[in-house]
Amino acid sequence: MSDIKALCNRMVEVAMKEKQFAITSPAMIYLDDDYNKIEKSAVIDSGWMSIAHLSQLASQGSYLCVDIFDEPIIVIKNDTDEVHAFSRVCPHRSADILYESQTTGTCRRLVCPYHAWTFDLDGKLVYAPQMDKLPEWDGTDINLHEFRTEIWNGFIFINIDGKAQPLKDLYSEFSQTISPWPMNNMQVIFEQSWTGDFNWKIMVENWSEFYHHVGAHSKTLEIDFPSEDVLIDPEHDYYMRTVAPYRNSTREKDSASYSSANASFSFPKFNDLPLGDDRDIWVFLGYPCFLFMTAVDSVYWLRVIPKSSTKCEILTTILVDKDNIKLEDFESRKDTLAKFFVDFHIEDMFVNTSVSKGLKSRYVQTSRLADTENQVWMFYRFLARQLIKNNLTDYPESSL
Repeated sequence: MSDIKALCNRMVEVAMKEKQFAITSPAMIYLDDDYNKIEKSAVIDSGWMSIAHLSQLASQGSYLCVDIFDEPIIVIKNDTDEVHAFSRVCPHRSADILYESQTTGTCRRLVCPYHAWTFDLDGKLVYAPQMDKLPEWDGTDINLHEFRTEIWNGFIFINIDGKAQPLKDLYSEFSQTISPWPMNNMQVIFEQSWTGDFNWKIMVENWSEFYHHVGAHSKTLEIDFPSEDVLIDPEHDYYMRTVAPYRNSTREKDSASYSSANASFSFPKFNDLPLGDDRDIWVFLGYPCFLFMTAVDSVYWLRVIPKSSTKCEILTTILVDKDNIKLEDFESRKDTLAKFFVDFHIEDMFVNTSVSKGLKSRYVQTSRLADTENQVWMFYRFLARQLIKNNLTDYPESSL
């Protein structure tokens, strides 16, 4: 544990660097199982994790399953359209009630495959074979463990340890920033699952910073959204925003055929957005790992689920106004948008896996961060604040 304390202290020291002198974090925060165990408690369990969008639970009884590290969870819509998040661990003999079942689906009851204990959509025990033969048996107070849930702009978040501040308070400024987008009228139209052979933090850092556009995305995103042009918001406590303007030279080159009034997008654009150009994008990170991007006609959400020190699961999704589904050429429009998203995500998966491999080397070095990597420095500071708050370092909260 003393080595872990030293690693936590080192993480705080890295975060205490001034922005213009920011450096990379210790490699072991991405690799060490003991460190990631305490970080799970301090960062993941204590925070709000985005699990689903309401449109992914279309009807009563709709559910989806995720495993955050070793915590099996089901999110389900009940008979009155309320959303619950339950542990999938049966309170009888601890079997996973949906072990190796479909990760999404629809049901009327949750039935444990071990002893057929049955729960309703509110997590209450409604049937336990033969248990009524026991003296003084009373199953009325037996329920699946329920996690705190909060719905924010149509997204379903859960808090594992039940102690987090309300998300609506933590993300209040974030909500104001994205309020021009009609979030409550959107629907997920595309989703694709990926397995990342890397620590979840590598994915978060890669999503947040734009410096890698010059390398990993040199033939895709860098063409229209060059890293040197991005505008990074001042530091916020619970989220960050990067504004990526459409490249000036490209805008000037095609200005003769382009106007804000007749621009061609995959879907009809939203009205009255506070963009400098209709093709600008805003990229967000809501701590700890809500990855979100707004465009003029759509939004992108990446669900990142930590699985272990060196593995995570990623769900890439695209959301548009639900009225767009009625368009005659909806499928072709969706395919065009999805190809753009998938193409650059493949590039990200490649470099993230490369980073994970490199971090295992004995010759890992500490490096300075570029100005267009300031988002990584901000993320370090969030992590360090959580370590301090949970008494895992020798530093007081006033350090950051």
